[in-house]
Amino acid sequence: MIESLVLVFIALLYGAALFIARRHVFSRLSPFGRRLSLALLAAQLTVLLLALSQGSSTEYSSQIWHLDLEANIPTALAGAQLALVAALCLLTARRPLAARNRRYWNAVGLLFALLALDEAFAWHELIAGWALFYAAVGICLALASGWIAAKAPRPERVWPLGLLAGLAVSAAGALLLEQLRFEPSCGGLGFWRGGRCHLYYIEETLEFCGVWLSLLAALGMFSTTVASPSRRLRRLLYALPALALMAQLALSPYAPGAVASLPSGLERLQVELARRELRAEFESLRPAAEIRFEPDLRLAAHAWELDERGLKVRLFVAAPHESFEDLGYSIHLVDQVDGGSVASQDQGVDRRERIWFADAAGQPLYRQSMELALAGAPRNRALWIALSLWREYDGEYRRLDILASDLSLLTAGQAILGELVLPEPAAVSEFKTLAEFDGGFALGMVALPASARRGETLALEFSWRSDGAGLADLAQFTHFVSQESGEVWGFDQDPLGLRLPTRLWRAGLEDSESWRVPLPGDLAPGTHAVYTGLYRRGDLVRLPARDAAGQRYPDDSVPLGEIRIER
Repeated sequence: MIESLVLVFIALLYGAALFIARRHVFSRLSPFGRRLSLALLAAQLTVLLLALSQGSSTEYSSQIWHLDLEANIPTALAGAQLALVAALCLLTARRPLAARNRRYWNAVGLLFALLALDEAFAWHELIAGWALFYAAVGICLALASGWIAAKAPRPERVWPLGLLAGLAVSAAGALLLEQLRFEPSCGGLGFWRGGRCHLYYIEETLEFCGVWLSLLAALGMFSTTVASPSRRLRRLLYALPALALMAQLALSPYAPGAVASLPSGLERLQVELARRELRAEFESLRPAAEIRFEPDLRLAAHAWELDERGLKVRLFVAAPHESFEDLGYSIHLVDQVDGGSVASQDQGVDRRERIWFADAAGQPLYRQSMELALAGAPRNRALWIALSLWREYDGEYRRLDILASDLSLLTAGQAILGELVLPEPAAVSEFKTLAEFDGGFALGMVALPASARRGETLALEFSWRSDGAGLADLAQFTHFVSQESGEVWGFDQDPLGLRLPTRLWRAGLEDSESWRVPLPGDLAPGTHAVYTGLYRRGDLVRLPARDAAGQRYPDDSVPLGEIRIER
């Protein structure tokens, strides 16, 4: 679908450009200029069509032809064309022209030379404020081009204006992607696939066509000033784009035989530094639990953290390059009591994080980052962080089954990365302590009804405060001791229920739980003393319990009072 839309766009855009060129420009170019412009037009169309047809066919071609990557054939061709425009403008400025025209064409030539170097070394991604610099230069160029066109004879006005129009088309390509790259607008245009926007096809097409229009203007002015260039000059201009193309490809990290450990210019140095940073981050997470989704696709490490913006998850995924096509990730926060998802985020592979490094087995490792907004998620409840991977098949999203995992699984396709509790905002406390337990836990006062009937359900309210972080799973017991027979009956559960196990308690927590205690039908009638306390689930050892004065309760059982059990 996307490829078909791009083909239609290419046909319409280049059809319009050729119509305008044939009607208004070609007749004013020298034979040399027409041949050179058509040769570069053919090269552009060839690269665009090969990028569409072979961009994801193999590991190598997905890198060397990809329109959204740096330092490969599309960017090398773009840089070669910019270098040719720069050469034509500088050669034009050497002809006997008015001083203002020489200054203008010299400035334009230097600008295009800068653009060619930027295309080769990706300075716009390395230097902060580069976009603002280009915006300022564009405004100056527009003013200068308008002034030069106004001063030029009528037949020559088209060249500075045509050069400016070509740059405007290229700039529109870059701006288009930034404004429409989000799912609602990108999906409405039909370019959303695999959780990401593929409008870079349109962006690169506009940039290519814009450079070609600028080349026509530069060739037109050059033909006006140099009606019959020498054979040596013609050969030099024919060879210049080919030489520039080969020079940039020689520095490409995707070139056959390129040595990944040797930096080639600022782009290679940037990639190498990024790889070292990623490797250090990955090593800091090891030893790490692994999850295998496919024979050649596994999660090698992960980390997550909470901040004021939400949940941030980092994933280190190991897979061959081609396995990332149409791959996506999903993070769900799952309520541990009812198993429902309370918050989620789906995301396709983020190509902006395309830097990779090799693991010990030589397999590429990529880092992917996800952010999950938590507005509206429940507070003071135990939540699992569940990860799943999926692929897009003909517009359908299919979750991948997990083949093996060192982590617990929630379903056949969901692994539990961890658990968390979102704290309830602090409130003014009127907590009155009945008992304090080792570990920093305190039990509040409990209101015990005067009587209850056996076989019915007794309602009790327990309030808790935590001055420390929970480290283990604790259970709370409630014992009913008959004063007549000494018979003991008990009921146990987590202090705050399954929604908030004690291992997830935090310092500053205050919360309460309403217990529903089912009294057995054969419970001995009469007066019962009621006690409660905490014990570790792992070894059934009770936690020491003390009253407000610091005196330890016998058997670490806290007396709650007496209740009369009716028949």
